[in-house]
Amino acid sequence: GVGVFLPLAAGSGSPLTGDLYINETSGNSKIHLAGGAANNEVYTLEQGVAGVSNGGFSIRNITESIDVLQFADVTGNATFAGDVTISEASDVTVTFTSTAADGNVKLDINPTGGGDAYIRTALDANTSLIFTKSTSDYVSVLTLDNNSDATFAGTVSGTTATFTTFSGDLNGT
Repeated sequence: GVGVFLPLAAGSGSPLTGDLYINETSGNSKIHLAGGAANNEVYTLEQGVAGVSNGGFSIRNITESIDVLQFADVTGNATFAGDVTISEASDVTVTFTSTAADGNVKLDINPTGGGDAYIRTALDANTSLIFTKSTSDYVSVLTLDNNSDATFAGTVSGTTATFTTFSGDLNGT
């Protein structure tokens, strides 16, 4: 590499202790990780997001030119470059919590070239679970309230019946 290097060494009897400061006076600071093993890719942990801003923090795959994980500078929002996989030997829980007094929790499903779809909660008297689609406005297509009542925005259809309005129990196979 290029630049001034500080050799760091620690053995089992003398680990490095204390804080490590990296201060780049003319740009963003980064830690560069490169190894000589076969098929190793080069990574950086860096202040800022390459080509985007001087704010935030990113883990960047230099070999593939991908910011695999970014943290926004003001909001702390995290963006992953690919799939997020959660694997656990027992039940897996993903918890979404809004700390705003009137906050809703929303899962935004945003396909490229299509409208957004949302699954969200509404902090109303029913604490509803709402499935929403967006073309130019937000349309609730299915609402499940805390009594397990379902409200559909459109026609409910099947192989043997079509309903535009319905009241009562719906049973069938």
